[in-house]
Amino acid sequence: MTIDGTTAKTPEKAGEIMSRKATAQYLGLCVTTLDRLSVPKIRIGRWVMYTRDVLNKWIARNTEKLKRGKA
Repeated sequence: MTIDGTTAKTPEKAGEIMSRKATAQYLGLCVTTLDRLSVPKIRIGRWVMYTRDVLNKWIARNTEKLKRGKA
């Protein structure tokens, strides 16, 4: 991935940092929907980045809430 986040390639390593576009693609969402969700992110100045392992944990936590009916 480039620093400007233009590459939307799916990360291959669990701790790899992803851009907003790559994260939206990974989750199957549009970038606008991603921005509206409370997905854990890393902010560096104006840049917003995500890591795959944190995203997977976030998905697991929210899936458990749905199973328990707390969504």
